[in-house]
Amino acid sequence: MSALNRLNSMVMALVLFSTACGGSETAGVETAMTPDVDSGTDTDAASDAATEIQLGPIGPQGETIVGPHGGNMIRITAGAFTMGCTARQSASCQDNEKPSVSVTLTHDFYMGETEVTQGQYESVMGDNPSNNSACGANCPVERVSWTMAAVFANAVSSSAGLTECYTCGEGEDGFACDVAMSPYDCNGYRLPTEAEWEGVARCGEDRLFAGSNDLGAVGWYVNNSEGSMRPVAGKAPNACGIYDMSGNVWEWVQDWSIGSNGAAGGIDPEGAAIGGNRIHRGGSWDSAGGRSRVSHRDSNYPGFITPDLGFRLVRAVP
Repeated sequence: MSALNRLNSMVMALVLFSTACGGSETAGVETAMTPDVDSGTDTDAASDAATEIQLGPIGPQGETIVGPHGGNMIRITAGAFTMGCTARQSASCQDNEKPSVSVTLTHDFYMGETEVTQGQYESVMGDNPSNNSACGANCPVERVSWTMAAVFANAVSSSAGLTECYTCGEGEDGFACDVAMSPYDCNGYRLPTEAEWEGVARCGEDRLFAGSNDLGAVGWYVNNSEGSMRPVAGKAPNACGIYDMSGNVWEWVQDWSIGSNGAAGGIDPEGAAIGGNRIHRGGSWDSAGGRSRVSHRDSNYPGFITPDLGFRLVRAVP
């Protein structure tokens, strides 16, 4: 099957799914775009087809499952959105949020309703690495490196008899993990791609923060946290029913960091192939408000740990 036929099949399936669920093909939609590519008959035709088809925005599907770690996970429908320095973000955008890029996700997935908690982490791994363990089992786990998050995701996948999405082992720089396959091909638990994370944080809206233009309504940050993280789901969720995507603790995502949004755009983006730092998103209880914006990007090396950095899980829909 040609690239054009494969793209047309995916797009039509999405349109039919959206219509069946009561979505609109014309109201409140964005045009799916493809990234710049080298010339080629099938690729150019697929790009032209993608710009002509309108897909609904990412949103909740209405299904909730419970992961083996005990966390609720909400099904998110595939869709299209604009990532990065959109109109609402423009007054505060940093260079690495530019340019804004069109993203189309063609796979439904489940996302953790909350960040992985200290209780959930300890139930799987047998220990709690958090600096503020006194906050309690329902607080986000923190002092977790990207590598530790990948090991946790593999353990949850293994317990459910699913594919482990990461390969982990001793390397030249000590114990390390890497992505084992395309995230969209792995049926196990993993970190969200940066595009998945921002798409859900926005959830069809162009707001400063995940669910509101008022950070205090949806997140814990330096001005209201009183110097500590808080139990998950203590503020209002966003339109997808997901809590704490702005504030409380930073969240690791799958992607390597690059200087701009470029690798995160297009159809089912996987981010840069290599890099030195992994991206984390969302700001924290110890962050200024601007760092909790849905387009703000930060990063650090995969072994980095700090008392305001955690993660949440996603899983592809079977």
